[in-house]
Amino acid sequence: MNVNFARSSSFDMQVKELLQKGEQYAIVAVVHCETSTGVINPIEELGKAVKQYQPQASYFVDAMSSFGAVPINIQNGQIDYLVSSANKCFQGVPGFSYIIARKSELLKCKGMIPFTLPCIL
Repeated sequence: MNVNFARSSSFDMQVKELLQKGEQYAIVAVVHCETSTGVINPIEELGKAVKQYQPQASYFVDAMSSFGAVPINIQNGQIDYLVSSANKCFQGVPGFSYIIARKSELLKCKGMIPFTLPCIL
């Protein structure tokens, strides 16, 4: 499910309402800094809400445009997976990306068969 929220003072309430609806999510993913709009999502607050209302869900943060420039507290935000790239804020080698993962979450993947979709140009 892809959900877009209007940025307002009720953002926090909108997220909590969605997480409490009774649906069970395996993963909740968010883009920390949306490049084209400049919106920086409150990933720490969202992570706390995810773990409070959907404790079984993994919390995945796309920090491609923010890691290394915007402070991120992985522990406080209860982030299970964070992905980024060295060529953005670190100004490193283009094409080099990495994942920071909570070991307990990563171990849940043991034995799973990787799945990728082919890209036909």
